[in-house]
Amino acid sequence: MGEMRGKPALEVLKFIETHLAAWLTEQEGTLVEIKISALAPVEEELVWLTLPDGTKKSVELPSKISFAAGDLRRAQADPERGAWNTARIWMDATDKTLHTHTDWMTEPTWRTTPPSDLEYLNELQIFPRTAEHIPDWLATRARRAADAQGIPVPGLDTNT
Repeated sequence: MGEMRGKPALEVLKFIETHLAAWLTEQEGTLVEIKISALAPVEEELVWLTLPDGTKKSVELPSKISFAAGDLRRAQADPERGAWNTARIWMDATDKTLHTHTDWMTEPTWRTTPPSDLEYLNELQIFPRTAEHIPDWLATRARRAADAQGIPVPGLDTNT
């Protein structure tokens, strides 16, 4: 669990910015890019560090930064849109300003085994959305899991 869990989104963003800037300086990198795919409770993070000679290498972030990224998702969850499922977070060493792009509607892609239908249902149970904010890819997979269990899909079925 991250130390930023339960904190407001702006506080989490500042934490990430401060710690990522320090880490980027330590690594002597010129740019760090983080791609996150998330579906409750599954999160996958890909991180690339660009070095001064222009080469890019895959790296792992310190756990406190990685955990804070997950905390950011929870902090930015919205009762109508749920939580974002993909994010790109980046920082250039020249200005050390944190940049983010989050997306609630695009289906996440996975390097490893994709989550089961149950994880799609879990996403809607943990981060409810209104029907107009449930994309087809999420509805389809959540419906399969809900039907198999004989339960309603939050946000799609009445009284959920």
